[in-house]
Parts: sequence; C-alpha cells; structure tokens
Amino acid sequence: MDRLKSRLSGGELLIYRILWLYAGISPLIAFRVSDNFAIGAVDFLLIPALFALFFVSGNPVTRITLPYILFIFFSIISFTISAAINDFSMGDLSIIRIISIFAPFLLVTKIRNFGKTEYCTLARTFLISGGASILLGIAFFHMGIELRTDQQRIWSGDGTGSSVRAGGILGNSSNFGHFTSIWGTVSLVSIVLCSPKYAKTLSIFVFSVALYSTFISSSRAALLHLIIGWVIMIPIIFRIREMVYFFCAATAAIVLLVVLSEGEMSGTIATNIRRLDILNITGESQFLRTIRYDNWNYLLQIWQNHPIIGTGYKNIEVIYGVYSDNAFLGIFIELGLFAGVAFIFFWINITAKMAYLAFKGSSWGIGALAIIISELSHAFTLDTYTLWYSMPLAMLFTAAIARVASNDFASSNA
Repeated sequence: MDRLKSRLSGGELLIYRILWLYAGISPLIAFRVSDNFAIGAVDFLLIPALFALFFVSGNPVTRITLPYILFIFFSIISFTISAAINDFSMGDLSIIRIISIFAPFLLVTKIRNFGKTEYCTLARTFLISGGASILLGIAFFHMGIELRTDQQRIWSGDGTGSSVRAGGILGNSSNFGHFTSIWGTVSLVSIVLCSPKYAKTLSIFVFSVALYSTFISSSRAALLHLIIGWVIMIPIIFRIREMVYFFCAATAAIVLLVVLSEGEMSGTIATNIRRLDILNITGESQFLRTIRYDNWNYLLQIWQNHPIIGTGYKNIEVIYGVYSDNAFLGIFIELGLFAGVAFIFFWINITAKMAYLAFKGSSWGIGALAIIISELSHAFTLDTYTLWYSMPLAMLFTAAIARVASNDFASSNA
C-alpha cells in the first residue's frame, strides 16, 4: 500500500481503497435474506462510491466513458418516467442496483495514474476472495445446503428425479456461474500478465476450480464464457512454455474431481456432461437445447410495446412472466431505446479499442479482449445487467485492464 500511496493522490487513493473493497469483500459478504431478496457489500459500497464519483476530480470524459455515462443517465430517466406512469412502488427502488452494478467502472476511470501495480494488486485480492467464495459454494453444494426453496434444479431424465444445481453463497446457479466465469477469466489473465510467485500452481488451481464449479452449477453460459476467454488468451499463454504443462495437469485434475464426485451427483452426472458438451463429443449434446432462443422472438415483440421508455427495470418477469435471458434485449425492453443504444455503443467502442491494441501486439490488449469478449458472450444468454453480485466485478476489471492496456501502449510508443 505504501507504493500505491506514492503513485496516487489523496482522492485517487480513496477511490482505490473503495475498489479494493469491491474486489476483496464483495465476493464474500452477500446474504440471502429471503427467496426473493438478498443483500451484500456491493449495496453498502454504493454511498462511498457515489461520494468519490461526485467529489473527486478525475480524467475527462472519453469516447468510451461517454456512452457508458449516457447509459446510466437514460436508465435513470426511464425509471423515473416509468415509475411516474405506473405509480411508484418499493420494487422500483431496484433501479439503485443499476448504479451499484456499473459504478466501479467509472471509479477506475477517475484514477489518472492507474497502472500495472494497481491492477495486479486488485487482481490478486480478487483471486483470493473470489476463490474463497467459490470454494464455499462448492462446499454448500456437497453438503446439500440449499439457500432458496426454489433453487435451480436439473432433471437427470433417467427416472431418478432432480438434483439441485450449485448456487454459490446466494443459492442462484446462474449468478454463481457468472461469478465463477468472471473469476476464472480475470484470474488466469492476471496470473499470466502479473507473473506472481507460484504462477503454475495458481493456474492449475484457477483452471480446476473454475471448471469444476461450472460443472456442478451446470451453467452452459459460464462454460462458454470460460472457453472464449481462455482461447483468446492463447497467444500470451503459450509465450510462457511452462503454461503448456498447466493445461495438461489441470485437465487431469478436472477429470479426477468429476470421477470422485460421481457418487454424490447420482444420475445427474451424465445429464451435466450432455448439457455442457459444447463439441457434441457424447453424440447427445444438449448444449444448444434451450428455450432462450424462442424467448428472444417473444422479447422483440414485447419491446414493440415499450420502445422508447421501456417497461421499467426488472419488470419483464413481473409484467410478462418471462426472463430476458439476453442482456442487450433486456436493456432495450426494460430501460428503453436510448439506454440500449448507449449500452451497445459502449461495448463496441471498448472492444474496438482493445482489439486494436491486441492487433498491435499488446499482451495487455489481448488480456483485455479476453475479459471483454467472454463477458459479452455471457450477456447474450443471460440478463447479466441485473446480477448485482457478480456484474460490478466484471465492470471493475473490464475498466482496470483496459486502462492498463491503453496506458502501457501509450508509454511504450511515446
């Protein structure tokens, strides 16, 4: 921390400490209050985050941050108009979660001198806290602890009934899968780029835990997230010869874990394998068998009923009884046309910038692209913009690695 104090100003150091709290405590401090309500450190960090955003001076608005700010602005406008039209209720306060989810990105952009030291410290913190949270979720699963009465289940199809899917510390398999895939991608990128001690051992740990927790949560979106992120990383992973060994050892570890778990998972193990069989190795893949694609057509019809203002945040299920299962469609429907356009422009801008840096040979640009593209793949099959537990961390590390990639490229070409 002393080294950081010498690099950051007083206000920037305050922001960095808030970011450290996001990375260090939000993965572990989250509680299921009831089936329909949970609360966590992310909610409590909103007040200091807003204070820092409004009262600490930072970098000027850029073509990447502008659509991001506009997205939040139009989301609040949509909420205000929707609440006024439909009569305000306590449920409308969930719009606060939009600010909680997307604030960390803007906090990172306020730090002018955000560099490798700042990034690697946050990534190391997240590796530890996120790993601990995931291991706790794995323990809950194997001890048969269910945190919700309606926790997602998987039907084996062999007459043995259903089994609960791993849901992490909040009892939600979709959220757990999203959190795990973020942790697995960010941690592996950071191990390669930050070169910590015991890098090979840490890589095996991350690879094994991420894949195993994805397997027991039976999250296809999470598996796709991990595969895309890790494949994009190949150009920088295999610059380090020893990393080849980690892939072999980690794959063997996963096979061993699945074999050891067969008795506990009963008849669902074969179903899980078929659900996650992206290459149809079994010949009976269920990876693409989902009602999500059918829902998308219905969602487009819903949007035509509320094209400009939207239905209001998290109202698709309430009004129409259907999940969005697509972050981009969900934002257009719930938050309206202007918020949806701003959201898409933000992702186009940041992806294009990092793709340019990656094309120029920037290792940090490749790492940023791995985190961004894998997160986008998840957003196409899940309403990730509503995941208050995991999404703030996705946005924090998206901003953090993009800042390092940009600053590193600029300094190396000065």
